[in-house]
Parts: sequence; C-alpha cells; structure tokens
Amino acid sequence: MGVTDMFSTQKANLTGFVVQNLLVSKIIHKSFVNVDEGGTEAAAATVRKLRFRSIHKRPPLPIQFHCNRPFIFLLRDNVTKNLLFMGSYQDPRT
Repeated sequence: MGVTDMFSTQKANLTGFVVQNLLVSKIIHKSFVNVDEGGTEAAAATVRKLRFRSIHKRPPLPIQFHCNRPFIFLLRDNVTKNLLFMGSYQDPRT
C-alpha cells in the first residue's frame, strides 16, 4: 500500500493524534472471501447476484473452478469500477 513512514523511528509523525512520540510497529489485517452457488461473501460485506425468475429459464449449472496453484484476485463493481476487495489464494495445506 506504500505506507512506510509511520513504521520508521526516524520518520513517523503522528503528532496530530498524540503528544508523545509514537510510531506503528505492526499492523495485522485478516479477511476472507467465500464464493459458492449462493453468491460471494467478503469480510463483513455480502454480495449476492440477483436473478429474475422465468418459467422458461433453467437455473445455470454450477461452474467448477479448480484452485491448483496460488493466485491473486480482485472483486470490482461493474457499474462504478470501484475495487471492492483484493486477496490471494494459497495452498491451504501449506
């Protein structure tokens, strides 16, 4: 993300927040994405795909997606083009 100064003992300047010298030593961020037939759940946000019902239309068959190597993924809003979520998949056995 490009944030480096707040971790440096020489460059950290958080005087607007506290009177004493302060720097950030560690940041931990945890998130998850769960994708299944019902939709996508990412962190605390849930995105569901809406479909119109039709008598003549059959529901689509599930797509098989085999995760056989690490990869990076992005979830983006198709209308606004805003990035909603970014993550990586790694072998859960490691």
